[in-house]
Amino acid sequence: MLGSAIFSLMLIQGFENSPGLACTVNLVRHEDIILITGMIKGEPGQSGWYQMDTLSRSGSSKSVSRQSGKFHIDADGEVALGQSMIGASVGTAVAVEIIGKSDQAHESFDCRVDT
Repeated sequence: MLGSAIFSLMLIQGFENSPGLACTVNLVRHEDIILITGMIKGEPGQSGWYQMDTLSRSGSSKSVSRQSGKFHIDADGEVALGQSMIGASVGTAVAVEIIGKSDQAHESFDCRVDT
């Protein structure tokens, strides 16, 4: 759970299960907003598909979001898969899961973050 912390930046990374692709989830909190970014790192030129599910809960409220699509890793070796923003109040809990598969190596990956 995210409390009423007085810091403005929080980075949480999820980890992958594929040797060729690394999946991370970054959570950055600024005041009453949490910015969620799903990232994938790998060899430049790799491509594939992904699905990013985000669930947030605060009190009796619940929000669910799903983003999906194709990815192509650029020359820097990483690409942002999806991004979303949610409100952050005392007691807000966030769960993010990213799953996907590479077109070239047929490797699957997933990462998950629960606060």
